Amino acid sequence: EGEGEGEGEGEGEGEGEGEGEGEGEGEGEGEGEGEFTLAYSGPNPVLAHAGDAVEISVIAYNGIEPITYQWYRITEGKAFEELPDQTKASLVFETVSESDVGSYQCIAYDAGDKMAQSPVITLSVLPGVSVSGPVTLVLLTLALVAGGLAGLRKRTQLNRSRFMALD
Repeated sequence: EGEGEGEGEGEGEGEGEGEGEGEGEGEGEGEGEGEFTLAYSGPNPVLAHAGDAVEISVIAYNGIEPITYQWYRITEGKAFEELPDQTKASLVFETVSESDVGSYQCIAYDAGDKMAQSPVITLSVLPGVSVSGPVTLVLLTLALVAGGLAGLRKRTQLNRSRFMALD
């Protein structure tokens, strides 16, 4: 009575108290005590316009500090091309260009010499002009000034025509 099929008091098929397959209490993927992993939670693909600054960051879980990072570009032939100055948890492009389009991956080692790999992250450069950065700001300022001057000129002409009508 009160027992459903497959359920008993503390008796499950293949399970007993404290006997889980490969996992213990409080362990989940990327959290708590467990396997050293690198997680990425941003958009994939990463979309940017030429000229944009782009930063792609991973987070290490369950690694023993210090952790060393190395970013790679994955070539068309699936080879890993090391990016020499990209040795932190973030891959940084000061100004992205068409030549940066591709797939990237971070590989990290912890102090216990365990290795972790991030997922493959794709960077895509969109056509068109970036709407950020100093050049865009200068162009926007010039457009606003030109628009303001054109509006001022139009109002001045209207005011002159009103005064001429009064004469």
